[in-house]
Amino acid sequence: MTALNRQMRALVLDSYEEGTVFRDALINLPSPSAGQVQVKIFASGVNPIDYKIRQGIAPYAMPELPAVLGTDLAGEIVADRRRRHRLCSRRCRLWSDWRSARIARIIG
Repeated sequence: MTALNRQMRALVLDSYEEGTVFRDALINLPSPSAGQVQVKIFASGVNPIDYKIRQGIAPYAMPELPAVLGTDLAGEIVADRRRRHRLCSRRCRLWSDWRSARIARIIG
């Protein structure tokens, strides 16, 4: 990834107040910490949990604001900071959902 490509487009939630809309923004691309991967997302989805978080009615899943919501995705690992992982490595195509957001699954 080049220095010119260190930002990503995101829909950002700034408030849980009724009537608040997502803000379309360019945000800094985070680097993965130890034990994490960075995924280039090809597709993502919105699910009931995202609606509940947006409305502020999911106390078990309330991110600190501002936040980028979403846990369902399909993509490819582009950076890998895990020590070793037998299931999936760099350039692996994967999907993840809210139940397994910390575990990548091979799709191809």
